[in-house]
Amino acid sequence: MVDQGPGSQAFTNWREAEQARKLAAVLAGLPASDRLLVWCGNSHAGKAASPDWTPMGHHFAALVAEEAFIIDQAVTVAGLYLAAGYPSGGGGRLGRNDPRQSRP
Repeated sequence: MVDQGPGSQAFTNWREAEQARKLAAVLAGLPASDRLLVWCGNSHAGKAASPDWTPMGHHFAALVAEEAFIIDQAVTVAGLYLAAGYPSGGGGRLGRNDPRQSRP
């Protein structure tokens, strides 16, 4: 467990890694012909890590053999975040989202 509290960046990175490990375990338990659909937002499916944040998608890619097909929702949900009063569409992460992190 991470020493810092739930609001810390260390906790967020730990949570992202745990999410990826759990999804990889679910995928490993499925028949080879089955697929796994994961719905997430706020760029959690992104494959590129930054110096302060390593998203679930980055960890997941390192854990599974098959490349994930990702549709990034950052553009489609950014307006919802802005309307709700979040800066830059979700704590700033959506505003800095790089579309090259995901494949259409």
